[in-house]
Amino acid sequence: MAGLADFRNVIKLHRAQLVSLMENRGVGKLRTLYNEAQADVQRKLKKLARQHRDDTFTAHHYRMVLVQLKDGLQLIEGAIARHLGQESRNAGMLAHKQVISEIKAGSKAFLGHTPVLRVEQAAVAKGLYEHVEPSLIRRHQASARRYGPEVTRAVEHQMALSMTSGDTVDDAIDRVQDTLSGERWRAERIVRTEMSYSFGVVKQASMEAVLPEIPQMKKRLVATFDDRTGQDSKDLNGQTVDVNKPFVWHVKNSKGLPTGQVVYYMQPPNRPNDREVVIPWRPEWGDAMGGLPGQAL
Repeated sequence: MAGLADFRNVIKLHRAQLVSLMENRGVGKLRTLYNEAQADVQRKLKKLARQHRDDTFTAHHYRMVLVQLKDGLQLIEGAIARHLGQESRNAGMLAHKQVISEIKAGSKAFLGHTPVLRVEQAAVAKGLYEHVEPSLIRRHQASARRYGPEVTRAVEHQMALSMTSGDTVDDAIDRVQDTLSGERWRAERIVRTEMSYSFGVVKQASMEAVLPEIPQMKKRLVATFDDRTGQDSKDLNGQTVDVNKPFVWHVKNSKGLPTGQVVYYMQPPNRPNDREVVIPWRPEWGDAMGGLPGQAL
């Protein structure tokens, strides 16, 4: 079935576009910002080390390092929030374009015709994003603020070890710098998750905007299958619901047995680093995709 193959290829391409946006513009640019902020912290800590060279690391030094660290972490949190504010619009615009492309590709593959949609207008996309932008900015800022306390706890643990081990100030500051470098993954996880959220929210809004033109349209979850796929994604892959209704996951334990807990969410991500995506789905397309298994994509 050439049409089916073409539609699968569209979904593959769209997934690759989202990954590229998050990794290149999202995480890639963040690394530069993170390195700059981290270098500022290191300059201040090295100055402290020169002033107290060969001294044993004490509670007094602990407090001095903590002051410098918190100033530096505020810089990093600010950089994360500003970066997300810039890139979430790109994620949202991509989401809107993909909704239109997927509806057209699916209609062409299964019905043999391509609809013309009002929501294709650029002004519609701009309006959809501007409607959700204030809530996205608040969410991004809140997520960025979670970075500092988590890293501070990791650094405090290392400084406590320095005091009990009789480290010099130089040794303790080396521990702090190594911890900062090792904790960059937290910032990257925030960016991936928040960009995915921005993408998902605008895609949901775009599908809702299409409903007046295609009232019976639904939405379908599509998972990525590899050695990192979570149980929730395996269970939810192919779930199809009304556009204005949530997806439903009946949580299972490590043995695959129901826990009684139920999770509802309108769009991915359902958790940090969630790689699920949503596609529009028209009932008249049938079930030719067989749940659109991620393995086939």
